[in-house]
Amino acid sequence: MDGGPFHQFPDRMGFRTMTVLNDQLLKIVEDYRAAGGSWPATREQIAEWAVAHDRYQLTRGMAINQCAERISRAMGLDHVRDRKGRSVRKYYAARIRENGQLVMKWDDLNAARPFMEVAAARARRVLTESAIPESAEF
Repeated sequence: MDGGPFHQFPDRMGFRTMTVLNDQLLKIVEDYRAAGGSWPATREQIAEWAVAHDRYQLTRGMAINQCAERISRAMGLDHVRDRKGRSVRKYYAARIRENGQLVMKWDDLNAARPFMEVAAARARRVLTESAIPESAEF
């Protein structure tokens, strides 16, 4: 292995860690194929083989990240009905500066106004960015 293009950057951006993990995952695919797993295969088939053969285990950090991702997805999809019967989101996310770092915080629809202003601005930005066609030229 020649180290790949990302190894020239410091680890502070996570490139080296990402590349190492990616290499490990690709090795699992190669080993799955070498072991005679059906091919072409679904990602679930490969993952099932990897877990069954103790080739993939979630570290505590990976489990927390995976759980956090699923929780945020669930909160982003949760809706309730308002007094007029309209569907409104129950939880909102806003990027807040805390101890010098930007962190994503979640609150419900009863959040304080400053939080909701940040969350609404983020939602508008996301909607605007997703509305721009990929072929648009500026």
